[in-house]
Amino acid sequence: MARRMTRRESWSYFEHVLADNEVAEQGNIACIDLSTGELVAGDEDTGLLPIGYFDRDLEGDGVAKARVRLFGEIQVDRFANDANDPVAAADIGSMCFIAGPATVSIEGSGRSVAGRVWGVSSDGVLVQMALNLGPEGAQGPAGGTD
Repeated sequence: MARRMTRRESWSYFEHVLADNEVAEQGNIACIDLSTGELVAGDEDTGLLPIGYFDRDLEGDGVAKARVRLFGEIQVDRFANDANDPVAAADIGSMCFIAGPATVSIEGSGRSVAGRVWGVSSDGVLVQMALNLGPEGAQGPAGGTD
């Protein structure tokens, strides 16, 4: 039986792309825009996930990365990305689902929630596991939307 090496990281800060034309001001609320996976400033919008405070001032160009001091330390684990329904960079902040013993997917139909996506690269998907969400996830059944 093959053993899988697990990889866990603890984060107090998060660096990610600041949306084009977005203005980050140190100390203001930083959010992930769940429709794009990019960082934005807190605003009146139902599709934002507040994650912390901007660490410095920055004007977004869609490439520059803003640094955010998270509201609380999080732990993320790295998993393989599903080949059939992969998690994409635009899915950062969204929920992902268990597709196998060491694999996560963006497709939730008939699958249990794995957790929240914090990073996607060729090395895999960084997931904050959903220990406190239960089998139906943050917004109800796994086939639902965030």
